[in-house]
Amino acid sequence: MRLPQLSALWFLLLAAPRTGQCLNLTAELQAFVSTLERYAKEKNDIVFVLDESGSIGAENFPAELTFTEMTARLLVVSREFSRLTVITYSSDNLKHIDQVADGGTMCSFVHQVNQIGYRTGGTRTKQALEYAGRLLQNARSDANRIIVLISDGQANSGSEPNDIAAELKSQGIVIFAVGVASINRAELEAVASSPNHIYMLINFPYIKQVNSDLRKDIKESQWDHAASDQCAEKCDTNAACACGAQSGTYRCVCKAGYQGDGTVGKCQRCPRGTYKESTGSHNCLSCMSSSTTKNEGSTSSNQCSCLPGYEGNPGSQIPCSRK
Repeated sequence: MRLPQLSALWFLLLAAPRTGQCLNLTAELQAFVSTLERYAKEKNDIVFVLDESGSIGAENFPAELTFTEMTARLLVVSREFSRLTVITYSSDNLKHIDQVADGGTMCSFVHQVNQIGYRTGGTRTKQALEYAGRLLQNARSDANRIIVLISDGQANSGSEPNDIAAELKSQGIVIFAVGVASINRAELEAVASSPNHIYMLINFPYIKQVNSDLRKDIKESQWDHAASDQCAEKCDTNAACACGAQSGTYRCVCKAGYQGDGTVGKCQRCPRGTYKESTGSHNCLSCMSSSTTKNEGSTSSNQCSCLPGYEGNPGSQIPCSRK
């Protein structure tokens, strides 16, 4: 169940972390992020393809998981918007998460991603991309189909990904390529949809910090229903426990017509002259100038009406003007 409202300004959040200091994004990360931004508010079915071969090494694999989480945080992960699947590959393929087929929430995604372990083995990148393509056959007809390959670009002989990547792109699938460890950039450039779809993950502590700052500073605009026991505190009777579709955290959020922090006794009716249309952490919105609501707790702009001596239709965005 979705608790609607969508207005994700995640790119601005990147530039304004909790510390108040602007993150000094490299030109390469800036280009990658700007390209990904195009999909932030759209329906996306995405398969993350994570290289866990021996050339990656156990010490570098956590960087892949962190980058996966960070990328997800730049989207809106919800059944109606971005659905994320994660596979790892070495000598074979292993599927860990499959939201493309079933949908899911950001909270479950973050938990599951951080449970993925490292196996080692060969680097059969071609076969991994073939598998990702098959998984995307279950994609929604109106969703963007995207693959995010995170690899060192050191495919085994006979498993080079160039041909299968070209075939997938010819089918309309967008491919991002992220390099880690001892990177063969040429292979990743051949796989990616464009140079702006590539990022070389060299500074893991920096990416870890970006992910942390994003998680702390996100202004959630999309909430998914969650079981009440997922929230650490008891929710108000006019609130619900929900999962933030970007932060991946649970919290109590006030229902339509109410604002506050969502815990017991902290949801208050929207004052007269304001309204709130959906469940979420956002505050009530003001009616148009020279209009108000009849009662407290309004849930729609259609409940706004012009003050005496004025005419118009605030619910239809027609301003109130003097008669």
